[in-house]
Amino acid sequence: EAGESAAARAAYGAPNFNFNVAHDACLVVLAADAALLVGVDVCSPFRLRAGAPAEYAGLVSAFEGVLTADEWAAVRGEEAEGDADDAAAVSAAGAAAGDATGAAAGGEASALPAAEAVCVTRFRRQWSRKEAYVKARGDGLGFALRRVEFCDCPPPRPPEPEQQQPQTQPQQQPEPPQPQP
Repeated sequence: EAGESAAARAAYGAPNFNFNVAHDACLVVLAADAALLVGVDVCSPFRLRAGAPAEYAGLVSAFEGVLTADEWAAVRGEEAEGDADDAAAVSAAGAAAGDATGAAAGGEASALPAAEAVCVTRFRRQWSRKEAYVKARGDGLGFALRRVEFCDCPPPRPPEPEQQQPQTQPQQQPEPPQPQP
């Protein structure tokens, strides 16, 4: 891996070329920057993954110490941000596969209930954020993941344009031409 980084720096002439790659199912993500640290992770939708999605209870027991209390609350849906998007994504996957979570490998349907699938989707989003962060730092999973917390937040909205007030300055009348001598 160190050789790959040295080759990348030499190829682009940059003193510090950072890149990161992640893949899941048929999705691949690459991020690169000549100066900034980058980290990426990706979790493909259920419909693109082979096999059934993990059960929520299993995720909670396996990853209990990874997310903060607020992150677990968001995973459980105690935070309204993004819930409609999660439900829509699970519903769309289920509609395509005839169940709540999308098709498993070979066209088999998962028995995961829709509400549980939404929690699994939220967990995977939180996990991806944490993994991308530690990959950017270069720590890997040796970093105590509870030391950092991520949350959903809407993107900032541009400020509303101020109402243009019509200018009510008195109009000046042009002066009549002066006769020339």
